[in-house]
Amino acid sequence: MKVGFVYIIVYNRKQKSNFKRNKRNRNMKIIIIEDEITIRNELQILLENAGYETFAPDSFSDITEQIIKEEPDLIL
Repeated sequence: MKVGFVYIIVYNRKQKSNFKRNKRNRNMKIIIIEDEITIRNELQILLENAGYETFAPDSFSDITEQIIKEEPDLIL
């Protein structure tokens, strides 16, 4: 049996936003940190359809540098 954990780190530099599609979402960048490919892809599709810009790295060895480079509004 596989047990998974989801860690959510919220780092929001801008105002809180809901998941409705609006112009404000287009400027928000979300980094998705997930090792399960299926979950990562589904989250990316869901968030992009909601109007967010997403970045989902598949390698986590230099994740700190990637986060600094991308300057996300939210990290999942």
